[in-house]
Amino acid sequence: MKMSQRAALYAGAVVLLLAAVAVPVLFDMGDKPFEPALAQVAQTAEPASPSPAESGAAAEETETASSPDQFAAAIGTEAVVASPSPEASAAISTLAAAPDSSGPPSPAAPSTTPATAGTSVTASVYNGGSGSPKVSIAVLYYHSVQVMPGSTAVISPAKFTEQMQYLADNGYHPLTMAEFSDIMEGRTAAPEKPVLLTFDDGYVDNHSTVMPLLSKLDFPATLFMSPGVMDDKRFISWEQAEDLRDSGWDIMPHGMTHPYLTKLTPEEQAWQITEARKQIEEKLGVTADVFCYPYGEYNNTTLQILKDNGFRYAFTIDQGKTTPKQHPYKLKRVFVNGEEDLSALVRKLTKW
Repeated sequence: MKMSQRAALYAGAVVLLLAAVAVPVLFDMGDKPFEPALAQVAQTAEPASPSPAESGAAAEETETASSPDQFAAAIGTEAVVASPSPEASAAISTLAAAPDSSGPPSPAAPSTTPATAGTSVTASVYNGGSGSPKVSIAVLYYHSVQVMPGSTAVISPAKFTEQMQYLADNGYHPLTMAEFSDIMEGRTAAPEKPVLLTFDDGYVDNHSTVMPLLSKLDFPATLFMSPGVMDDKRFISWEQAEDLRDSGWDIMPHGMTHPYLTKLTPEEQAWQITEARKQIEEKLGVTADVFCYPYGEYNNTTLQILKDNGFRYAFTIDQGKTTPKQHPYKLKRVFVNGEEDLSALVRKLTKW
């Protein structure tokens, strides 16, 4: 065999050996699941039901759902102006909001050294699910109202206006949190088509765009906010929160910095929950005893903290209408997908 042929055979053998080693390495990505960035969270309109997970060394029931409702899921990071544009103002006056191309920010990191949990919150007592078993309330939840194609968690002002006008034209009755409580606890009968409008996180467009429209329609709403992110101008300020309160909005806690509660120690969870409530009650002079889980996550520790601190209700991202027979800290809601048209919302309003 000639030297050149022998060299070629050796070279080929080396190539095959290297391939045998390299190919498994290239395709063995380990057992860690793919974790997309918040802006790439799965865009599904109806999140899955919660599933158990281990927390720390001991197994603890962790309730969570994969949802586009994630804090800034599919939401951009450009600045949001604090007041509507002239076009938006004109559109609101005719019930046709103008687009706003700016966007809210990414979530703030949770504090790793929380202060002592607040103790001066207003007490409340939950009477239990004594309302009529026939009661069924569509608790709609939104985030940012602006133009951002491709994001399920953001709805355009035009689509949002169309939805609110549909509710007004078709006999739906948006509730205050007090009315919601009275119905859930059997103190008053429910109207024919009750809905509760909720907004998560406290984006500034809730004040600049949503508030004027709902005021025009005389619709109340509930805002779940995180006081610890208010230094960022892309979220509402305390002054804007006061405006919302004065316009008939209920302001409730969503954690201090919108953390993954199940990743925190019990002390950190307690501070996130009670400090957010404490600041809202002290700054706004309201009772803020209804919680909404950041990212939809909670565990047994969370539930115990809510109970120990006299919270009346807590809302999940589990899909469905709310009824008096649901656990008061596991109330369902209906996600409004910003990419869907009005007919999709109409189906959800009558689905459950």
